Amino acid sequence: MKHTIHKHDHHFGWDNAISPVITVAPGDTVEIEAIDASGGQVKSGMQVGDLANIDWQKINPVTGPVFVDGAEPATR
Repeated sequence: MKHTIHKHDHHFGWDNAISPVITVAPGDTVEIEAIDASGGQVKSGMQVGDLANIDWQKINPVTGPVFVDGAEPATR
């Protein structure tokens, strides 16, 4: 089965308390539409001085999370 996660399904930071946006089965395909590292704040036509207005709490968004049915931690 093919799934898509859109760029609006993002958050800021790694936290296992965040609920998955999708659950997939092994072998499924997931297409992820990721937002850019500025969280969509850097736009065409901006000037260097505009960068001073970036909200640094919205940098490096993470898309997901994805829950994979049956996945287990790797063993060493």
